[in-house]
Amino acid sequence: MTVIVGVGPHTSDSVVLLANRLAAAGQQIVLCGVVLDTWEGPSLATGLDPQWRRGLIDSMEETLHQRREAFTDPENVTTTVRVGSSVPAELLAEAEERRADVLVIASSRRAAFGRVSLGSISDQLVHSAGLPIAVTPNDYVATSADTIQRLVLGVQPSDAQIAAEETIAFARAINVPVELVTFSVSPWRETMHVNEVHFEGVFNDWNSQIAQCHDDAEATLGGAGVDVSGKKRVDAHRWSQALAEFDWRDGDMLAVCSSRRGPVARVFLGSTAARMLRHSPVPAVVLPRGPH
Repeated sequence: MTVIVGVGPHTSDSVVLLANRLAAAGQQIVLCGVVLDTWEGPSLATGLDPQWRRGLIDSMEETLHQRREAFTDPENVTTTVRVGSSVPAELLAEAEERRADVLVIASSRRAAFGRVSLGSISDQLVHSAGLPIAVTPNDYVATSADTIQRLVLGVQPSDAQIAAEETIAFARAINVPVELVTFSVSPWRETMHVNEVHFEGVFNDWNSQIAQCHDDAEATLGGAGVDVSGKKRVDAHRWSQALAEFDWRDGDMLAVCSSRRGPVARVFLGSTAARMLRHSPVPAVVLPRGPH
């Protein structure tokens, strides 16, 4: 397994922590920093001041070296600096050249404490990548677990089968069981519990769909040798409430899959996945959609 870690001058240490947890002993971690070369800086674009460019590269190399020493096993961590006009494009190019299994990035620094939020770079990556993109919550800190121990896969009845198929490779790569969960956010007023609408047949039908989709997803994962640790449904009136009420554990990672309306073999967040990501209290991975 090869883990690419996007690192900049102000990147949170949380990416080091998550990369450490994703990569088992002996697996390859690549710290990649990007020095921007754009027409906004004439001396960079024309090459009239190579010393300035060299200074930026040296500074990035020093940043990567410092982050490398923070890893549990720095001997398996390599560093590389790329020069280009787009940070997302250069990170994806590095991932493609290395045939990486996952790209780890940090949340926006404007994210709420302990929550995932996409900035300009991470937003582009989760809408254009062809490999899993792992995002750390803001100020993600160490817990008692030193590895990822459970992948919590958010599924909806309409895409559970595809979500299970897209999860197999990643779950195998990090060698963890999968917990299936459906977050049911009620469209009715908050004073009415979702169970109270059963007289319309809506609740019973939805409950039946969820049970069936969980069974189908479990069969798909189990058939591929991936253990399913459990199947849960969480009812709430708001997405923030739904994610908060799930029984998160140390070592959990949320997995969401690309929208069915996204381009084939690319990550493309749909509205449901984006809401889950926004309120996730644990690291999250966005899985690309393959051809189906």
